[in-house]
Amino acid sequence: RRGVISRGFLMTMGLFYASASYIHDPDNTITPLTDYTRMSLSFLLAPQLLGDPVGSLPLAKQRGAGAAVIALPASADNAAGQYTPFMGHPGSSYDVPTLFVDRDTGAMLKARIANGAQARLRLVVDEHKGESTDDIIATLPGMSDEVVVINTHSDGPSASEENGGIALMALAQYFSALPKSCRQRTLVFVMTPGHFHGGIGGDTDRFLDHHPEIVARAVASLTPEHLGQMEWLDDAQGFHASGMVEPSIFFGSNAPAVQALLVNAVRAEDLRRTMVARPIAGAIYFGVGSPMNSAGIPNGGYITGPHSMLSWADNQHLDKTDAQRMAAEVRTFARIVTAFDGASKDLLCLGMTPSGSHTSACFGG
Repeated sequence: RRGVISRGFLMTMGLFYASASYIHDPDNTITPLTDYTRMSLSFLLAPQLLGDPVGSLPLAKQRGAGAAVIALPASADNAAGQYTPFMGHPGSSYDVPTLFVDRDTGAMLKARIANGAQARLRLVVDEHKGESTDDIIATLPGMSDEVVVINTHSDGPSASEENGGIALMALAQYFSALPKSCRQRTLVFVMTPGHFHGGIGGDTDRFLDHHPEIVARAVASLTPEHLGQMEWLDDAQGFHASGMVEPSIFFGSNAPAVQALLVNAVRAEDLRRTMVARPIAGAIYFGVGSPMNSAGIPNGGYITGPHSMLSWADNQHLDKTDAQRMAAEVRTFARIVTAFDGASKDLLCLGMTPSGSHTSACFGG
């Protein structure tokens, strides 16, 4: 059977407004109606990953498809190199090898198929079976055994995903230059691979499972991801820079102190186009900080979602990364870690409700 599946979606910043506790946007560039359709949200194009029984690939399988071509709602420049969807393995799950193309290529293929054209789809890959990568865990001792975890993941296809490790290195350098007496708590820096194998959170969950001795002493955590990103839009003008920074979100635990610390840091650094938000539906949020929150560890998880986040390119999209924005983000993180270090455990933990199987210091370790 032949055919091309066209998938589309429309997303606005309203997705995050319901859980936002603060929006730092003095130039009024963001409203609930601001378009936030991004290829970084491409997992929404594969409904089978969200439990939709009428998703495109299951339907293609049911109708006897040997392979599928899915046309993304994107220009050729934006669609090129997209690693999508990265949650799970829909092709192997449904035995339907899938090629994603841009909207114009999809329209062309549909027209040719309608006229009786046939094509052969061949996917060539290099397999690296049996290879492994390591978790990186570094400890900077403080005056007590209580721990503040600073974590991110280390794998990804672009300069955005994942560059959080740069922030970890900068923070480690900054705090290690201070006398030990300036650190009331021990800082544990964690970089985990596997984000693009286990899907969202699988990497952090592995760390939590393997290191209950750290979890038991953890009173706070910070998770930086996708830093220094400039906004690029894909519209009638093509794929182009808007001249503004990409909107960013600090997801934080429901603990009032955590929300207040995040807001204070964003204001102090004047980190514009940044939201501070509570967990969506009270439990989850985007990024690898979400499992920290689920484990009962107060968390602030910083994330952006530019179009190029999941996209491979020869220059890794370095042209879309701004060093000044990244420096401001890292300074904001330093303010947050300092505040986490100085706040009492009871204050940080107030309002935490773990939903996972781990036991943090907030609940007796």
